[in-house]
Amino acid sequence: MTSSKGPIYVLSNHHFVNKVTYTHYAWLPANRVNEEMPGRASWLEAFGLIYEYNDRLYFKNGKKYNPGDIDKAFPDPQNRWMTNFLKADETGRGPASYSWHYERLRMIELYCRIRNEDPWPHAPEQFELPL
Repeated sequence: MTSSKGPIYVLSNHHFVNKVTYTHYAWLPANRVNEEMPGRASWLEAFGLIYEYNDRLYFKNGKKYNPGDIDKAFPDPQNRWMTNFLKADETGRGPASYSWHYERLRMIELYCRIRNEDPWPHAPEQFELPL
């Protein structure tokens, strides 16, 4: 992807309150990406990719999204929080618990999408969730 392409829409806090959105757009992609990560602390370094797209990041309402400081969003250099975030429930198909650290969730979701070269060309509400 190049920065000359259109906007990349980021999820707002209210999107993450929806457990289906949380699971399909943050938790599942993070678990897939995590299989290729050497460890939970490596996520912190990987998030740097987000800043390469800073000029294209917007909320649905058109407001520019400026990613926060990684060290503030994830203050633990070992990123132990990620271990709990990635845990599955008893079915293995959903998260064991839900986090409301919106900036963390946004960075995880956005990183997974950019990494997989899957930027939404339209605002998130225009997409249907997978069944």
